[in-house]
Amino acid sequence: MDSRPETTSKTPTVVSNCITGKQCKLIVLHQNVCSLKNKVTELEMLLSTELKHIDILCLTEHWQSDQNISYINISGFRLVSAFCRSSSKHGRSGIHIKDGFVTSEINHFTNICEEKNFEMSLIELPMYKFNIVCIYRSPDGQLHTFLNKLELVIQKLLNKNKILLLCGDWNIDFLREDSDQKDLTDLLLRCNLVNVVKSPTRITSSTKTLLDVIIINKTHYTLPATVIELGLSDHQAQVLPVLNKTRSSANQRVFKRHFRENNIREFKYLLTKETWREVLLDTAFPLEFAHDKKTTK
Repeated sequence: MDSRPETTSKTPTVVSNCITGKQCKLIVLHQNVCSLKNKVTELEMLLSTELKHIDILCLTEHWQSDQNISYINISGFRLVSAFCRSSSKHGRSGIHIKDGFVTSEINHFTNICEEKNFEMSLIELPMYKFNIVCIYRSPDGQLHTFLNKLELVIQKLLNKNKILLLCGDWNIDFLREDSDQKDLTDLLLRCNLVNVVKSPTRITSSTKTLLDVIIINKTHYTLPATVIELGLSDHQAQVLPVLNKTRSSANQRVFKRHFRENNIREFKYLLTKETWREVLLDTAFPLEFAHDKKTTK
């Protein structure tokens, strides 16, 4: 018998069922891939079939160097941001986006990334007013350092007119109520952010943990992320459709008053001709007051 929760799908077919609505504009997938180099072919097959609706691919633990990551091509996608370690092995993060999307670099942060503690990649989609941040934190990373850097990133990127999405493997178990989870949850509450991943993302024969997150503004939270087993690593993927709530660009008729000199003069003239009888007879005035006005000469 399968002991996994009902909210977790063994096959990625659930993705196409939950993201094909007309309102869904951007579909984000995060996966701790545990080495990208030997998973490219399998990933491309998924992205061309069951995961064909995915627009943004956020990967943690790609394990590649700066040189190697630039040579790894995922068909239909391009690498737009990546963090690579210079000394220790494993870890790292990267964001790949479907061809055709326009992105901008975010240059607010200098030397904020730190191996094991805060391995970040990030981009902006200006047409969608959408910032995406993908972070990996090692299990032996310093939590205090991670939270301080995370708060700095959130403060600089949080904007009421933009969607902020943070994702990654942060190695903080949201299913376990301890000081680490509480400190992170308190930070998210202060910033009006919510983790939309609600079921375990790493399941072994003896444990179930929720280590991978997708975090978004509460004002843009519409439904939980879908957790799916892709068979790419010992972590399951998380998929979230992000709704673009910007105003329609369709032509709209707008009526405005024109405060020209001629219009102002005409308005003053019409005021001199007004008897105000209807105003004085309005039920908002006492009846005796209205009567006095009619009889007084």
